[in-house]
Amino acid sequence: MVGATVAHENVNIIDAEAILCSRLRHVEQGCIPLLPFDIVLRINHFTVHRGIRRTMPTKKRRDEKVALNFSGRVALVAGAGGGIGLNIAGDLLAAGLDVVLADCKPESPDIDRGPGSACFLQGDLTDEKFVIELVETARKRFGRLDYLVNTTGVLWFDQDTSFATIDLDLWDRVFEINLKSFVLTARHAIPLMVEQGGGAMVHFASIDALRGDLNPQDAYAISKAAVIRFSKSVAVQYADRRIRSNVILPGPVLSPMQARWEGKTKMQQDVARMIPLGRLGDTQDPANACMFLLSDEALWITGIDLTVDGGLSARG
Repeated sequence: MVGATVAHENVNIIDAEAILCSRLRHVEQGCIPLLPFDIVLRINHFTVHRGIRRTMPTKKRRDEKVALNFSGRVALVAGAGGGIGLNIAGDLLAAGLDVVLADCKPESPDIDRGPGSACFLQGDLTDEKFVIELVETARKRFGRLDYLVNTTGVLWFDQDTSFATIDLDLWDRVFEINLKSFVLTARHAIPLMVEQGGGAMVHFASIDALRGDLNPQDAYAISKAAVIRFSKSVAVQYADRRIRSNVILPGPVLSPMQARWEGKTKMQQDVARMIPLGRLGDTQDPANACMFLLSDEALWITGIDLTVDGGLSARG
């Protein structure tokens, strides 16, 4: 039955699996068409979901927060000197991961020390030699690299203007930081991920990448749009090596990048009124999304752009 939930207390789980396997076999033989459907067979607290059998959760388990699996993993967080990157690094450490943190700024005193070990390196993420050093640090100190998180970015409001008038040296520098650094970290992280059988990446763009603006910061927005395309390319090229790549597009988030909002309650309220969920984001909001995309709960998710903006972009 297509697009339906089938339930029967007296059907044996083996029979249910046989029903699903029979349908899939007929699809493969061309006897019936492959349709966009999602069959879930619920029998005696078991499910067969696209050929994967799982125990049905009890009500108590459904009410509990899902614990994401990061056992024995190692991450590299680029742009971990503050804001979203620092938040993500802290969450990873708290989850027990060993984390290599990198930023052009000095190490933050606000790093939350967790069960995992932290190793901070300060340097220019557009410098390939420094990026190689980061990956080698992960290899030598922790023996592996499972995750790459790229949060590096600059938004220079007073200088970043229309493509027609912006200083092109500034344009180049924004692209180096916002895009080239992502390319460098990915190209040097991938070989280490391949060695151990796979990994996952999350790259940060922005909802500004999705639209034009009469008062633009074109270098920022266009470089972030390029991040989306870059991530899709990584996802497709390395899927057979079990490497996933996804993008998060944050909306208005209270972070060091938006220091212009600090202490300006009315300005914050005016922005919050435009957001359907009624508030500005904080760095924990995109961090939560990042943790999910890195985790084993997202093993069948790659090449996507996940908007985390309180519904702002849905308004058009």
